[in-house]
Amino acid sequence: MQKKITIKEISGNTVQHTFIQTGMGHQGSTERTIDNYTILLNNGAKYQIYFPKMTKL
Repeated sequence: MQKKITIKEISGNTVQHTFIQTGMGHQGSTERTIDNYTILLNNGAKYQIYFPKMTKL
């Protein structure tokens, strides 16, 4: 399933791409974790996106 993402370039222009998720992972301990996703854009660029999570104090 293709999804859309909008990327803001250094020039200030925004470009919309379609992408597919090609991977995912999980790192860390039970108190602090990081989920990461690998996506492939329609222009061939590959990105890894990291989402840190912290438990409530």
